[in-house]
Amino acid sequence: MTANSSTSRELQILKFLEKQSRRELSSNYVVQLLDAFTHKGPNGVHQCLVFELLGPSVDKVLSDYHETHDKLDPETVLRISTQLLKAAKFIHSAGICHGDISGRNIAFSCTHLSKQTEEQLFDILGFPEIEPLKRVDGTPLGNELPAQLIKAAEWTEWIDEDDEDIRLLDFGESFYQGQEPQRLAQPGSLRVPETIFTDCFDYRVDLWRTGCMIMELRSLNRSLRLRYPIQHSNLYFM
Repeated sequence: MTANSSTSRELQILKFLEKQSRRELSSNYVVQLLDAFTHKGPNGVHQCLVFELLGPSVDKVLSDYHETHDKLDPETVLRISTQLLKAAKFIHSAGICHGDISGRNIAFSCTHLSKQTEEQLFDILGFPEIEPLKRVDGTPLGNELPAQLIKAAEWTEWIDEDDEDIRLLDFGESFYQGQEPQRLAQPGSLRVPETIFTDCFDYRVDLWRTGCMIMELRSLNRSLRLRYPIQHSNLYFM
């Protein structure tokens, strides 16, 4: 994350939520911030946030289930839904709106994996795939480019979604209630109705997005997002 100041909005909101929580943020199913620092590089100053160890996103797990034509256990769906609602209730009671609740911004905790050896860790994550970065014209790389690219972990052997809790993360679109931004970045298939039919919105955008997430958990049918399109609006009812 690139920041013009030493403290990003996301960091400010996470620290604010920490003050509002009687216990650690993770007890409210919000990702636990461990540390923060800035890094100066050829592309500017970057705000770096250090979080607790997390497993795959809910989107990743749902995608795997969808590919195998399987479904989450009803008890798991109920537990994830309950924890997500509790996380939303906590941040709303603190006067914050997340602004981008979706499966990609919800991940599973990783208590089991944190106790594994490095070899066992790679068995679950898959070994890192590294490729050197080269320009198509063969000229040397500039200082602004990395020397190599590393493929993201695929969590090939992850099986702990029935046991682990969830964490709500990525507060990059979050805002204080009463200080709503003029625009809200959101996927077209998950757009909140009031951002289409009116010129204003508030923290209740989280309720729509939470409802969409619970519906997807329950049905495990991602095509529901595209079932009833309203022309020219990018809004999809489920």
